[in-house]
Amino acid sequence: MPRQPKIISVKRTSDKNKEDIKVLKRALKNKSTRPQIQNGKKYINLKRAVINPDCESKTVLTDSTWTYVEILLNQMKAEEAVTYWRQAKNFYIASEQLDLISKPLTTY
Repeated sequence: MPRQPKIISVKRTSDKNKEDIKVLKRALKNKSTRPQIQNGKKYINLKRAVINPDCESKTVLTDSTWTYVEILLNQMKAEEAVTYWRQAKNFYIASEQLDLISKPLTTY
């Protein structure tokens, strides 16, 4: 019969752990919104989080989506995709200079 007190002790510990887990889950559910960073009148939003940064790789600093994608495609050695990407860029630039009536012809 000495086993019963041990079983009761294990059950109490298990119940306590279950309660602790419930408390932790409740605490995790109450997420508050993060305050936004403001620079003058503009708000700065984080677009994505970096979980495992590769500090050895080169960083691409560009304000042009066209350049960024072209660099990415070149890194992937997708020569045909680079050709089509450049062609799309040229059509886009040409479309910006056309009248509103003619723009659909180059963007289609």
